[in-house]
Amino acid sequence: MKLQSQEQSITIKNSERLDYIDVVKGLSIISIVLLHFENGLIPGCVNAYIGGYMISAFYVAVGWIGATKNKEISTRDLVRKRWIQIGKPYLYWSLIILLFELLLWAFGHYDLYVVERDLYKTATLRGIGTLWFLPALFGGEVLWNWTKTKNNKLLYLFLFIAIIVYHNVFWYYFSGKDDSMSRIISAPFQSLYSMGDAWIGIAFGYFTYTFFSGSLKRQSSVVTLCEGLILSVIAFLSANYIPIVNLERLACPLLGPLGLFLIFKVVKIPILTQYFNYWGVNSLGLMVVHFSILLEICTIVQNKLDGTTGQTLFGWTSVLHFVICLIVSYFLVEAVKKYCPQLLGKNKPVLK
Repeated sequence: MKLQSQEQSITIKNSERLDYIDVVKGLSIISIVLLHFENGLIPGCVNAYIGGYMISAFYVAVGWIGATKNKEISTRDLVRKRWIQIGKPYLYWSLIILLFELLLWAFGHYDLYVVERDLYKTATLRGIGTLWFLPALFGGEVLWNWTKTKNNKLLYLFLFIAIIVYHNVFWYYFSGKDDSMSRIISAPFQSLYSMGDAWIGIAFGYFTYTFFSGSLKRQSSVVTLCEGLILSVIAFLSANYIPIVNLERLACPLLGPLGLFLIFKVVKIPILTQYFNYWGVNSLGLMVVHFSILLEICTIVQNKLDGTTGQTLFGWTSVLHFVICLIVSYFLVEAVKKYCPQLLGKNKPVLK
């Protein structure tokens, strides 16, 4: 492990300085996969902290990166760009997963209700499994860009308050309701809820970098590391031990990613950071293949080995499947990047 000197961080290119963002994104997507697979081993307090930052890190990263570039783009152009990068992959992977579910249904592993439910979730932008993240990011970023082009402080404040009010109303009506009708009714409202989360995270990342980038460039690496550790501790405490309304839904999701940004801005562990960096760059690929496809396959295989039906993974067996998932995901993502990159929002492969 080594600390990057402040002089080096100032002189290297902007894209290289932002490697730490990809590292945190990689850590976050691996955390998502871990919590989806792991069962019965991670303490609840650690689970709460990881669950707090693992999604919002992507939102805060969008705002942070946007502030570093400081480039204006019209909302219309942003919609066109994100439609290729996010919108089309959402449709592609929704179709792939629905076809996969039909295959499982044909072999008796699924009830047809699951396929019908996921078709409805796709149409309402609630998304199948982890695919909910794509409409959330799309909508949140478009709303943020529109807000930023207006450059009106009152509009920022109004939208923030409106989102917080909406979140509380949503929780009042739907919290704890897990029956089929409540899930059907809540699906489109959940999509708007997630877009609001994205807007808050993006705004936080943007303003944090805008206001503090100067001091970050001037201060030493040791100070940056200490700030990152302190913010991480505050995020952990807010997720577990500070009973203030909305704090666990705001402080940890916002301060958690910020603390990690600062830590990995100066801490370099070559093998680990390179691995996290890879999955940060390819986070979309891991997000879409691990849950609704690989997790389902792993569960079916384990059920066959145990002679059970409908059981989830548990204990160290779940960790073993987590490791297998990461290995298989690498080859799947590399294959998709090579032969069908449009599934990940990239350009089509050039035919030779």
